[in-house]
Amino acid sequence: MKNSLKVLYVTCIGLFNAIKLSSSLEPVLQCRLLQLSCHSQPGLKSGFQKNNILFLNLMALTGLLFLLAGCSSPKPAMNEYTLGLHVKAKKAQKTPYSEKTLKVDQAYGNTLFQSLKMYYVEGAYQQYAYAQSQWTQSPSAKITQSMTEYLRQMQLFKSVQSFHSKSETDMRLEINIEDFMQYFDANEENSHVHVRITCNLIDEATHKAVATKTFDVNVQAKSNDAFGGVAALNDAMSEILKECGLWLQEMNAIKLSSSLEPVLQCRLLQHSYHFMTLRRSMS
Repeated sequence: MKNSLKVLYVTCIGLFNAIKLSSSLEPVLQCRLLQLSCHSQPGLKSGFQKNNILFLNLMALTGLLFLLAGCSSPKPAMNEYTLGLHVKAKKAQKTPYSEKTLKVDQAYGNTLFQSLKMYYVEGAYQQYAYAQSQWTQSPSAKITQSMTEYLRQMQLFKSVQSFHSKSETDMRLEINIEDFMQYFDANEENSHVHVRITCNLIDEATHKAVATKTFDVNVQAKSNDAFGGVAALNDAMSEILKECGLWLQEMNAIKLSSSLEPVLQCRLLQHSYHFMTLRRSMS
């Protein structure tokens, strides 16, 4: 029995060394090395014939464990991408909103856009995720962050707070991500991205929507792969940031004109009165 245990020990050491030395080889070569290591011990077969069934079971189990460890293939490298939205905002002019504070809510939408997986669509209905590509930050989180930073750069509001802030604000911006994906045609020769986002500007005092706007942008991908999709999504999202900033400026302009409306009406009435008085005197 001592000889059997000695043979088992030597065999296990040989298997371990084979696994350690061949870890960088292909799975098929790893398995082959393990097989050669098992047959390289002299007298092993005769030792098996003389030992009991317990020894056979131990040897079989040990060899199987090392074989499974050696034949397991390593995971392929994962390519990680981010939305590098580096568009610069132009400083806005003074408006009624210049004294208002704004909070940008966490963007919401389909759970696909809250994941690190990069999804795409083939043809009309087939949806997949890239096996070796993913986001470093979910589209939902990155879009929220980018919108907050862009509006801060514009200085359209007195201050722009993130959704993490506990402070109260005058206005709130909701962001609904309706689509944010790469689309391939049926023959996979061309692809484009489609980004569709709806923004709601909420008055916190009344909890009612002051204005709602949907932004819809399509951009052709320069390459039919994950990298091409990411580049096109960056361009599309940068365009939406610009459009959203212009929209909020327009809302400020409308608010400014509505606040001046009574004054303009009074001036118009004054001019009308003076015109009627002058006409009477001339007659």
